[in-house]
Amino acid sequence: MRLTTKSHYALLALLHIARYQHEGPVTCESMCQHNNLSKKYLEHILRILKHRGYITTRRGAGGGYSFARPAHTITIAEIVRLMDGALAPVESVSTHFYARTLIEQEPGLLRVFRDIRDYIARRLERLTIADVARVPRPPVPTPTRTKQRRDSSASLLRRSR
Repeated sequence: MRLTTKSHYALLALLHIARYQHEGPVTCESMCQHNNLSKKYLEHILRILKHRGYITTRRGAGGGYSFARPAHTITIAEIVRLMDGALAPVESVSTHFYARTLIEQEPGLLRVFRDIRDYIARRLERLTIADVARVPRPPVPTPTRTKQRRDSSASLLRRSR
């Protein structure tokens, strides 16, 4: 399993909504700003999440995004599957997206990849957006201003005069 940018954006957006929805609908701009996301791409991801019934929108002043379903009912696994497909490392061991692969020739490899699939699926299917949102996010460091040093050659010229 490898997460694509689609999953990254979807998970970050849902976590942001979960953390800030108590203040009212969450704007796309606030999600972009807090997570350093591209607005155009995030809007595309938000449309998918809305179409699939995870979020709703409210237009106008005070508008934004909120959950259509409670965050404690949305698992990480279902969002990753929605955005990226299989959780399995190879399609031939996928429960939801099975396809034949060359790995099937080796029962030992098939067993290893099934074990990996089972572990990932168990972990992500038990973990909800609400669970992850409870973990505090570290504060974003604010850039500190450093004094700019004057060009040493310019200061030497002034001294020599």
